[in-house]
Amino acid sequence: MKRIFFLVICLLFFTCGCSVHYELTLDENVEEVNHVYTKENSSEVYQNVDLNRILNSYTQSYVPVFFDENDGVEIGSEKNEGVEYYKIAPYKNSEFEGFTSSYQFDYYNIYRSRMIKECFDEISVQKNDTVYRINTSTGCKAYKKYSLLEDLTIDVKTDYNVISSNADEVKGNHYYWYFTKDNQNSKYISFVFNTNPVDLSDFQSNIEENPAQENQIVEFANEHKVMILLIAFGIFFVVLTILILFKNRKK
Repeated sequence: MKRIFFLVICLLFFTCGCSVHYELTLDENVEEVNHVYTKENSSEVYQNVDLNRILNSYTQSYVPVFFDENDGVEIGSEKNEGVEYYKIAPYKNSEFEGFTSSYQFDYYNIYRSRMIKECFDEISVQKNDTVYRINTSTGCKAYKKYSLLEDLTIDVKTDYNVISSNADEVKGNHYYWYFTKDNQNSKYISFVFNTNPVDLSDFQSNIEENPAQENQIVEFANEHKVMILLIAFGIFFVVLTILILFKNRKK
């Protein structure tokens, strides 16, 4: 089977009316899932070959995970020893069909993702204690390389505490960026989140201590009723005596 470079394959997809939905799930690790698809039973062809057929055949190829323009690793039907590859499977729903590529990264190597590098010149992942900052360079270069790219959606999913983001839309724990030909030169991604949830344990424990203190006071009162009554009567008589003496002096 003829081997093809990844950029050429992407050019094929993007110039034949395909859409790209890129998903990034931020958890203990970073899972990347990329959907490339076109309308089911599409009549589009590329070099006299049906587009759907091309997409289906792509599931039999091996795509290197890490991007290095100088590594010379190509997409093909055979694996190279020591090279990490995406898991590729068919993708189909009621309207579209194509393929899905996926791989699980960590926070220290996600910047080397081939899929990300195809979209942005730079991506930085900065860590400060439990806070992560993910930023990309401005502009989506996919539109410059592939002039017929129709739409690109980036979908970041996380259950962590999101501090800030410049997402176009938020639905639950999904953050969406919509890249188009109109915003391709000015749009970028900024996403800040904390992997450590707000700890309210001290606040809750302080609240729970108050009933315990009240119980101790009640128990002490029950055990020393006689003593408490004597003290109360003593105080009463002292106050009464002072009032009587004060009244007599006025006379």
